[in-house]
Amino acid sequence: MERMLERLNEALPECDTADAVWAVGMRVFAALGFDRVLYLDKQAASQGEGGAPDAVTVLSSFSFAWVTHYQNSGYALDDPFPRYCATTYQPRRTGIDHLAEHQYLEERERRIIEESGDDGFRSGVSCTTRLMGPAGFSAWNLGSTLPRQDVDKLLLRYGDQLRLSAFCVHDRLSQFPVMAAPSLSGRERQCLERLCAGQRVKQIAWALSLAEVTVELHIANARRKLGARTREEAVARALRWRLIEP
Repeated sequence: MERMLERLNEALPECDTADAVWAVGMRVFAALGFDRVLYLDKQAASQGEGGAPDAVTVLSSFSFAWVTHYQNSGYALDDPFPRYCATTYQPRRTGIDHLAEHQYLEERERRIIEESGDDGFRSGVSCTTRLMGPAGFSAWNLGSTLPRQDVDKLLLRYGDQLRLSAFCVHDRLSQFPVMAAPSLSGRERQCLERLCAGQRVKQIAWALSLAEVTVELHIANARRKLGARTREEAVARALRWRLIEP
């Protein structure tokens, strides 16, 4: 464990994609006992007419089922994590095991934490790498499936390494283009999932009781939203952002 940060800093410069950086970071966090990780990075919109929209990177090691439920429930609008954790560099405890400490949360905010507990997220800690402000913010929710007593011990022993690792991974991720995950419709996700399974347009159309031209339209829309040049690239990006299940 003592050489974890050293090995991380050796590996990160060799990563030539954001996916590779994320994979390295997740291995380090998991080795430190943190296997429920959320990373948010928001770049504020350009000002003036025709300015670029907000660009938001959302990366997570939560289960596909939870990520899908989170998106479908519109929880991004009510998630208390950015509101209460990205506004300070002071680490704050997160997860269902700490819910009683946050009596100020509203009902829907509490529900998000409770339901993330159903996905195994019990105890964690925030790590803000760029304070919320006019230019946006970036922050980590470093969580674990372990109970708070065990996480307390991990933080006491490895807390400095954990936070330094988060800053290092954030710094390397920031060197790649923003990876803003779009919102796909149900049909678009279904079509991409079936493409991922090796089905052709005709097979997808038959399975979903759609016209082939309609399937082509859903795939084209998904490619446009994902910024993908090919169907294969669209599937790869949807998998990376956990918009579809492999």
